[in-house]
Amino acid sequence: MMGIDNNRQEIKNKLRQYYDGRIVRKDLTKGIKSGANVPIYVLEFLLGQYCSSDDEAIIAEGAETVKRILSENFVRPDEAQKVLALLRERGSYTVIDRLTVHLNIKEDRYEAEFSNLGLKGIPINSDYPSQYDRLLCGGIWCILQLDYEYIEEDKKASPIHIRKLTPIQMPYIDMEELKAGRSHFSKEEWIDILIRSTGMEPDRFTEREKWLLLARMIPLIENNFNLCELGPRSTGKSHLYKEISPNSILVSGGQTTVANLFYNMSNKSMGLVGLWDCVAFDEVAGITFKDKDGIQIMKDYMASGSFARGKDEKVGRASMVFVGNINQSVSALLRHSNLFAPFPTAMSTDTAFLDRMHCYIPGWEIPKYRPDFFTDDYGFISDYLAEFMKEMRKVSFGDAIDKYFSLGSNLNQRDSIAVRKLVSGFTKLLYPDGLYSKDDIEEVLRYSLELRRRVKEQLKRIGGVEFYDVNFSYIDKETYNEHYVNVMEKDQSTVIRETSQREMGIVNDINEDCEFSITAIQNAFDCKEIKAERIPAVFPKLGSEIIDENILPIISGDDLRFLLKEKEILHYMENATAYIKSEGESIRVLRGNLYVSNQRVSFVSCNSVDEITWQNVVKYVIHNHEKYPDIIEIQGRRRKLYLQLPNAVQTCNLFNIIRDSINKNDSEEATESQRLEMKYFEKETLNAYAFSLKIMSQYDLPEEMKISLNEMIDSLDRLDTALRKNPTYEEQTHRFFTYYVPETMRLIDSYLEYDNVEVADNRLNPVYDEVMNSINQVTKASTQRTEEIYLMATMSTMAKAEALQKIMNQDGYGEGDEPWKN
Repeated sequence: MMGIDNNRQEIKNKLRQYYDGRIVRKDLTKGIKSGANVPIYVLEFLLGQYCSSDDEAIIAEGAETVKRILSENFVRPDEAQKVLALLRERGSYTVIDRLTVHLNIKEDRYEAEFSNLGLKGIPINSDYPSQYDRLLCGGIWCILQLDYEYIEEDKKASPIHIRKLTPIQMPYIDMEELKAGRSHFSKEEWIDILIRSTGMEPDRFTEREKWLLLARMIPLIENNFNLCELGPRSTGKSHLYKEISPNSILVSGGQTTVANLFYNMSNKSMGLVGLWDCVAFDEVAGITFKDKDGIQIMKDYMASGSFARGKDEKVGRASMVFVGNINQSVSALLRHSNLFAPFPTAMSTDTAFLDRMHCYIPGWEIPKYRPDFFTDDYGFISDYLAEFMKEMRKVSFGDAIDKYFSLGSNLNQRDSIAVRKLVSGFTKLLYPDGLYSKDDIEEVLRYSLELRRRVKEQLKRIGGVEFYDVNFSYIDKETYNEHYVNVMEKDQSTVIRETSQREMGIVNDINEDCEFSITAIQNAFDCKEIKAERIPAVFPKLGSEIIDENILPIISGDDLRFLLKEKEILHYMENATAYIKSEGESIRVLRGNLYVSNQRVSFVSCNSVDEITWQNVVKYVIHNHEKYPDIIEIQGRRRKLYLQLPNAVQTCNLFNIIRDSINKNDSEEATESQRLEMKYFEKETLNAYAFSLKIMSQYDLPEEMKISLNEMIDSLDRLDTALRKNPTYEEQTHRFFTYYVPETMRLIDSYLEYDNVEVADNRLNPVYDEVMNSINQVTKASTQRTEEIYLMATMSTMAKAEALQKIMNQDGYGEGDEPWKN
């Protein structure tokens, strides 16, 4: 306990030395706040001015001074006319009000607007907005000495004049002073200061709980950051956004309109996202829009920070925060539903909306607040803290990880954006001076990956295998070691289990999966712990991005976007079975499809994805058993896959061809027979392109594009059939193979890339229109070409028939002739 007290005293001494006048004792705020209806940041500023001492007598005197100032000068909106009457009678009066200054261009003068008094157009000396620029940026609370003088000769002039203005918020913030002061505190001390600045006592929280409290502050320091926190009541979820910062607004009750939140078309004014740094929704279960397109506009804004209203695109920087209560245990939610279940149905089942959440704070890990959780020690004045965070919104530290780490292969574009925003937010909070070490960034990165992974885990529960890639990791650029990050509440039976993908470096250590042997599987068969699968003996259909004309793919509902990367050739086999090591010594049996490419071997089942990259494959071997089906063992450097397929030998032959083709890229020593075998996979046919397009049709495409794409696929299938029946016309159709179809595929792929990186709608929509036109034109061209082939074929048939009849006539076998009678 003595150590804690000494640490607190040391922090307080350094705060006095480097931030004097910027700090306040937080327990004083609670005592006065209950009797004064003023924002907490105004109250703390006054306390910082009058109670900046350790002498209890001075503190008590200062507190009484603050109370007197507030009682005598604070203007309540319902007493505005009374105050104006006193001003008129006395000729002068001192008030406390929020003042905003505008430049009247027509009059070439500055004019003030009073929030509670309801006055507008009051002239103000130009020195004030020059000295206190926050007056021009939304306004600040001030103590104002007003004079009243009515001049009969000049009735148009305002009788009210501002004699003196004294800000009672931070009029400006010296960021260089703040950054210089930060260097005198350790990371742990700085975290404690930030938490005390929000009114909480950090000594009552664990280190992890402190990081979760810091995560709540990221929407205030990072532009366009989307955060969700659900948890028990009384954990302070909304306190920060309502009381601490003057730059955020809490929307209570949940009901709002597009005009209020985004843009009012009638009076051409921006909504909340253009006026505040952070818009927080309390009680997410009650969120409703009166407008049908409300959620769609919100999704657009959450993805890009912009939205379209009328003919224009509007831009906002406000972060979006969604807080609410969970009415049952987390374990119950994980067993029967998902952690987004408390959201309204329109949101809780919309994976596109939920995928835009950058962060999910586990509110159930934060303890319920008790009276002793609130600090009585020193922290930054709330307004100083708020202005620090507002200034830091102008910079981004999202690239802080690039010097030391790279993100793992399971993070898609949205995941990367979310993690970088989290890293940027944490880094700006903890290291505003930009001075941090590799270990500092690694700690920040691990928390960031976890907070985003929680979103992805729940998307997997809702959306299925489309969101299979939840094994978030980062790679140390110095050692090439890859580190995986879990979520605390992970349920191994329902959330995707860990895989050991290594895209970089050589790994010599073998994890426990490699102790999982074929003997253990066969023993489990013998003991009837698991049932040996009996699958058809016929080799399954083999699909490929480049395939033989007689083979058609069956996707079986798998989302294959993750399998198609640049220069990746895909093959697949249906009706595969995998034997997976589960918790303890148990073995799970999974049914699914096997996907093999020139980069990896992937087994996809209804609730998991297991894969090994070819560069990490050590060997593959077939295990024969007199009683049980053959099982292929694929051994990687860190793990093994045990797969059962209808024809293990033919599958391994496919593996050989692929491995040889990979080696061929590195060396030209492949045999002629191997080259001939690879031609099967290198052959370009319309059927192969149709297969690739069928895979593309599984993507998250706009519905109209998906319909047009399917029509194009049908037309190509008909054209392919026509060419197979009439191969003489294939040479004349070469442009479909060499340009029309592959170029259309590249256009679709480009559109998907632009959509994935969230290009603004005003730029993406013209691309969409042109891609749609191209798809439709190819469909029309292939249909026309099919008709031409059949027309030429029928004409040729007719010509051949006529020639046949003519020759037969010449031979005396014409109609009516009976040459055998001659």
